[in-house]
Amino acid sequence: MPNQRKFTRATFSLKAEIDHRGKVTEGEVVNLSLQGLLARTSATIKPGEPLRITLRVTGQTSTLAIHADATAVRTSAEGVAVRFEKVDLDSYVHLRHILADKIGGLDKLDEEFINYIQENESFIVQIKQAPVPKMA
Repeated sequence: MPNQRKFTRATFSLKAEIDHRGKVTEGEVVNLSLQGLLARTSATIKPGEPLRITLRVTGQTSTLAIHADATAVRTSAEGVAVRFEKVDLDSYVHLRHILADKIGGLDKLDEEFINYIQENESFIVQIKQAPVPKMA
């Protein structure tokens, strides 16, 4: 089967909180991309189930939280593969920067993201339909 990934995955050793059916369990991230992750977890998760993922990245002076609404896409002995469905802007910026540190810069990530947008018209439609906040 050809590799269908649109985004580079980086190997990580990072804790994940996985909210599945209202119960939060801990997982260990194996790899991570702008589009999702693979995590080891004790939770029994079936493909297609919705999840809420929280990653906590501890730096020298602070801890960043990355939040994503996600869907389980497959499970195996390796763990659960998760596709991010919705990531808030702050989380996206944090995710982008920690990935850039692992894969050698922002240029590659930005190129992958632009290619993804160009190939996925529905993504553009979702952005256009997003409500615009009113100025006070």
